[in-house]
Amino acid sequence: MLVKNLFVVVLFIVFSGMLYATVYENADDKKNTKWKVLQSFEAGTVSNIYDKQKRSRVIKLKGAGTKSAYLLMKKKNLSKNLFWKNKKEKILHWQMKYSEDFVILIGLDTKGGKRFLIYTAGDETSYLQYGLRYNETLGKWKSYQRDLQKDLAYFEVDNIIVSVNSFVIKGSGFLDNIKLTQNKKNKNKNKTILLVENNKSKESNVSIKKIVTKKKKSHTPMIFINGENPMILKKGEKYVELGAVAKDQNNKELIVNISHAIDIFAEGEYSVLYMATDSMGNSVIDKRRVRVGEFLEQKESVTQQSESTPPLEEKEEELEKREVEMMAWEKELLLRETEIAQKEHQRAMLRQPLNQPLRPGL
Repeated sequence: MLVKNLFVVVLFIVFSGMLYATVYENADDKKNTKWKVLQSFEAGTVSNIYDKQKRSRVIKLKGAGTKSAYLLMKKKNLSKNLFWKNKKEKILHWQMKYSEDFVILIGLDTKGGKRFLIYTAGDETSYLQYGLRYNETLGKWKSYQRDLQKDLAYFEVDNIIVSVNSFVIKGSGFLDNIKLTQNKKNKNKNKTILLVENNKSKESNVSIKKIVTKKKKSHTPMIFINGENPMILKKGEKYVELGAVAKDQNNKELIVNISHAIDIFAEGEYSVLYMATDSMGNSVIDKRRVRVGEFLEQKESVTQQSESTPPLEEKEEELEKREVEMMAWEKELLLRETEIAQKEHQRAMLRQPLNQPLRPGL
């Protein structure tokens, strides 16, 4: 009887670890309050409906195709906890039924900074982007699972995810069962394993399994940006590029490719991108933020005004603050998409033979 009870304990420990997950959306609550239509894109709607094909409740997104974008938050719309900030689980699961193009963007904090993994409906794979070959199952429910750490490491070998922050999808369709789980190898780390020999349980057979991992030595080149970062310019003031220095793991200096499109006559924040690649093909990219105009002073005056707001208006001000944060995050999202496209462009240029002219448009 004792042996049977011990086996039950072992099975409970193993299976409870395997089943553990953080579910962000399964539509069972009949609500859509954890979704936000991003204002930087075209208008769209989110609804919680019953799907006859799946025989359960699901989330329906409807808008202007991939011109509309939707953010799945950690909690309902009015909560402070908009972003996931999940530091333990890196395996993403979701189910979807789409009859048109879609783009999924997963926001990450990594050792190398902020990153977005992109999943699309086609079969094209490029820097931090994977094609899911969705054409085979148009209009049918399909389940997906992605190891986010592996997907990141495929392009940035030595980079590590610190936290998984956000799930954004562009396109109209149906979604369900969006969740994060741990890697199986990590689930059993430091768990107590009960061993039974000859139908007897002995204290000597109770051990703690330790997983020893060796830290990989980073081979990613380093970039050192000269001058101020961020750099602040008055409207119309000339931008002077101060450059950057890049070095590989052997302290050998590398060529730095620089690209930017700064309009000194339009107020706003711009990015100067710096990219270097070593002889092993390891690449690194960094940016300088350039702020043009007086919009920062206006933002500071708004902040000071909110500090002196009477208590009756605090709730309204908090909502406005959330909205400002969301707008800033949406701009960051658009910036990351632009950076990825520019990096792909630079990689394509580096692959061109020296004696062959660049193709038109490059």
